[in-house]
Amino acid sequence: MTGVIVTYRSQKTIRACLDAARRCHDAGVMDTVVVDNDTPPPDATRDILAREASFARVVLCDHNTGFGRGCNRGLAEVRTPYVVFINPDATLEPDAVRTIVSFMDAHPRCAVAGPAILQHEDSSGQPVYMHVGGLLRPAYVVRDSLGRGYSSRFRKPMIPGAPPFVSDWVSGAMLVGRVEVLRDLGAFDPRFFLYFEETDLCRRVLAAGHEIWAVPGAAVEHIGGVSAAEESNDRVKGCIAVHYYQSRFYYLQKHFGGFRARAVTLAEFVCEPLVSLLRAVLGKHQGPVFRRWRHPLWQLPRPPEEVAPL
Repeated sequence: MTGVIVTYRSQKTIRACLDAARRCHDAGVMDTVVVDNDTPPPDATRDILAREASFARVVLCDHNTGFGRGCNRGLAEVRTPYVVFINPDATLEPDAVRTIVSFMDAHPRCAVAGPAILQHEDSSGQPVYMHVGGLLRPAYVVRDSLGRGYSSRFRKPMIPGAPPFVSDWVSGAMLVGRVEVLRDLGAFDPRFFLYFEETDLCRRVLAAGHEIWAVPGAAVEHIGGVSAAEESNDRVKGCIAVHYYQSRFYYLQKHFGGFRARAVTLAEFVCEPLVSLLRAVLGKHQGPVFRRWRHPLWQLPRPPEEVAPL
């Protein structure tokens, strides 16, 4: 297994991520490639990599090429059958690597797998793990805009130690892939600068006849949203809003056509602020009521050639 870590303004979390990767390296279960997306000073990410990532292959980009393209750049360095894309605010320990590699070895149709990702603890101190499944569809956007959500209905919780199960989506915060399959599929679509690149990949993996599995026996930790917080205060679902809306619209257009993408986005544009206003009147809403109206109705991310050359 090779771990690919893409960094950008990651000084607050990258040490813990590297420490865990070093333990995997010392245990002989994982190589590591770190791709830095041109982190600017005064952020100390590159200084930390220079001092503490001697065990890894470090690639320093001249431009911020985006998360998916950074992952693809790291994938080009991989020489093992499996790769795990690790967010710089996540940690992966040797036992989890062994568990998921053993699973992939035993399930040759599995092209993508995800571990149980600890997000945080609830008010009572109980761990909260990320859900899987519920591959995004147009109807889900409408449900969200009406305040109904879809997590409880279409997503399944990951309980560490539970048996593995088939899913249609696992989180890109810690995504394991079969290298041969990912390369055959062209890895991550470079048009996604940030967000929904793993959602697009999961859909293409399934369309190609492969399987996606959740492997709760491999448990990892993820803080989440740290780099986004460094970059912007305008966030939705913990994501930088401008990239979230652009990438989601591109995903919807790519897989469901321009008409449906525009229709559901228009429905959200109208309904979400009205629902938020009603909830605010009832004292049940926090945050900006008309946040959705701050962003264009239909906007695509820039083509990769306009972002930066590889």
